[in-house]
Amino acid sequence: MPNIEVLTLSANKISSLEHISQCHNLTELYLRKNNICNISELYYLKPLTRLRVLWLSENPCCGPDSQKFRLTVLRNLPNLQKLDNQAVTEEELSRALEEGEEITAPPLWEGTGNGVPLFHDPLNRSMEETK
Repeated sequence: MPNIEVLTLSANKISSLEHISQCHNLTELYLRKNNICNISELYYLKPLTRLRVLWLSENPCCGPDSQKFRLTVLRNLPNLQKLDNQAVTEEELSRALEEGEEITAPPLWEGTGNGVPLFHDPLNRSMEETK
């Protein structure tokens, strides 16, 4: 798959982007309606410098604040020309470089045994303690 340029995987229950990081010729990636829960999964797309189109809408990682999500994606993937079927403007990209969250490491996950990923908290706090 390293030579693939367009990959459509919408509605496939995908939860990790780790294996996609090997597709160095990828220019378009369609991942809407999957199970990508952690925005840190973008880490795996950072080496894909030819990626110009990305569609991630309708994944849990998009969260309730669509503007923050969009700025974070663009900060980490500044070569995108289109995100979630909407063109990226120069102004938006400049804003993303200032306000978007930089992702510097892959997500930490551990399996629960039933196919549902569980966030690994290195401090061993319960989810209630992290609110």
